[in-house]
Amino acid sequence: MLQEKDIAVTLTPELELEQALKEKGIDNPAVVSKLTVVGTITFRDFEYMSKNMGKTLQELDMSNALFERSRISSYFRSTVFHNLISVILPDTVTEISGKIFFHCTSLTSVTIPRSLTGIDKDAFNRRVLFTVHPDNPVYTSKNGKLAFKKIKDVSGRIGKVEWRISKGVLTISGEGEIPDCG
Repeated sequence: MLQEKDIAVTLTPELELEQALKEKGIDNPAVVSKLTVVGTITFRDFEYMSKNMGKTLQELDMSNALFERSRISSYFRSTVFHNLISVILPDTVTEISGKIFFHCTSLTSVTIPRSLTGIDKDAFNRRVLFTVHPDNPVYTSKNGKLAFKKIKDVSGRIGKVEWRISKGVLTISGEGEIPDCG
């Protein structure tokens, strides 16, 4: 029987998850049930995590992590995280697209950072309880359910295209295409 472990690692572009775990004396990543990640998370780190911890990882705290991209869906492959119960997202994530956590049937707790302003409707299964950072401009949590705040002014940029919602009016300016995120 493997003894479950609570491990914290600090990653850099030069020090990826596999090596960081080995430096902590973890040769078998399947023993890790709770992982706290600080520093830069790469796509390779997520591949390693899903391949080697997908059946055992229960809690993933990324609140002090950095992603190279702001769309978490480009990293996360949730269908292989069978026992993930809790996820704390970092403040570098601005969007969750696709069904990236929908098939995590054990997932019951998600912490949304202040930076997250876009979540696809099917990103999570219906049993998840949300905690939302109080400074998040778009979302709030009511009894664990995700809800929209009344939005006064919100803006963003996708490539050379800028958008703004002010007093209920959407204004788009610039040139270029807005990619389909659905």
